[in-house]
Parts: sequence; structure tokens; C-alpha cells
Amino acid sequence: MGYLITAVVALAGALAALTLAGLFLPKQHTGRAEALIAAPAEKLWDLMERERQWFPNVPPTVTLPETTRPHKRVTKISDASLPFGGIWTVTLTPEGGQTKVGIVEDGEVYNPLFRFLARFVFGHDMTAKNYLKALASEAAK
Repeated sequence: MGYLITAVVALAGALAALTLAGLFLPKQHTGRAEALIAAPAEKLWDLMERERQWFPNVPPTVTLPETTRPHKRVTKISDASLPFGGIWTVTLTPEGGQTKVGIVEDGEVYNPLFRFLARFVFGHDMTAKNYLKALASEAAK
């Protein structure tokens, strides 16, 4: 029983320390990722418009006016109850029969524990990299 209490106290202390460290990190961050995908920009744009079908857990977003099909897509997370928010700017640049897709995430992480984990464990570019992998996979079908 003593070991269990010690483990619970140690875990609580570790979480408190990570949360405290997260308080000293900035809420705002910028993450970047890019990939060359073997598909034309129009096809990739069409796939992105139905991203909820092939990329799980996409938060609710709104498309911003600076979007210009099929070259630049700018979306903003519209659910203020989430522990994160921000804007994704996706650029599509044709290169031969392929398209260079770049993502810039100008984000915010409100929860200090999540902020610490995003900065030191997952990386601010993790979601963008996973998105590009999934987009390339979907384009290859």
C-alpha cells in the first residue's frame, strides 16, 4: 500500500512540475512542415475539402477570406472550448506533375501541461507532418 501512495504522489508531483514548467513557455508557437506529393494541386485541394473523411480528429474550422483555390488555404480553429487554437496556412505549389505542399501553423496552446508536452515531447509540427503523410496516402489511392 505504501508503494501505491508513493507512486501516486510521485506522479502528481511530476505532473505539477511539468505544468509549472509549461507556465513559463509562450502560448503562441509556429510549426512548419512541407512535402512533395505526387498529385496535381486541384486533386489535393479537393481532398483537403473533405479532410474529415481521411484525417481523424480535425477540429472544427472556418475558412478565412485570404484563401485562394487551389494555391492557398487558410483555416482557423472555430471551437473556443479546445485547449488549443490557431491558424493553418496551407500552400500548394505545382512542381511538374507533383505539388509542393507547405503548412504553417500559427497556433496557441492554452493548457500549460499540453504546452510543455507540445514543445518538448510531440513538437509543434507533429500534426502538420501527420496531415501531409495522410494527404499523400489519400492522393495515391
